[in-house]
Amino acid sequence: VMLLYLVLLRKLIMASVVLERAKKELGVGVLNSLSDEWQRRIVSGYSDENEAITALAAIAKYRKQLPPRVHRDTLAIVCECMQSVAGGYDENGHLIWLERIKNPQTLLQLKSSDVIKARILVTEAMEALKKKGQYKHVYILDLKQCDPTMIRQKKIRILASRIIHLGEKYYPAGIHQIYVINAPIFIRTLYAVLRPFIHINTRKKITFLSSKNYLTYLQKKKC
Repeated sequence: VMLLYLVLLRKLIMASVVLERAKKELGVGVLNSLSDEWQRRIVSGYSDENEAITALAAIAKYRKQLPPRVHRDTLAIVCECMQSVAGGYDENGHLIWLERIKNPQTLLQLKSSDVIKARILVTEAMEALKKKGQYKHVYILDLKQCDPTMIRQKKIRILASRIIHLGEKYYPAGIHQIYVINAPIFIRTLYAVLRPFIHINTRKKITFLSSKNYLTYLQKKKC
């Protein structure tokens, strides 16, 4: 208990130091453009003070530009290929975000920048459903309908890495756990390709579950 207390105290002290530095280096206006919850979230996502301050500046600028403008047809195509559903909350109040990937090759007919803009809208919609004070979520990725040919398409791999980058750069500390279900064997190969682009802290939270036992596993986890 004492060790946990000391760890929490250290985090609080670091957060205070980082935010004071940010006021001086970035200006009060930049910091005040972010809610207190976003400030805490960003600082908690970095162990290095300089990285945290850089992230505060980048995310403040990013959030000022929201929401991006996306044609409704583009949004419809993206939402059909990446079907997102909010599945309630786990016992700790984490939002459960279930996403089913279907025919991702269809996304190739769109500009990658438009796909990212549509992704931002979906992510913001999920963020809005999170309970106050609980900014983490459980992400369940269903890959049952993925086509093996997608692994050979460089554009798909690049797009996937850009979506991962978006989440890690502008929505730090948002992941509680990631569960990948119904993943065909070739997905493991694709994951090996994308793995270097995924932050080590995020990689530690990824669990691949077999199609036979994932329901039992998630029930035990109360997801």
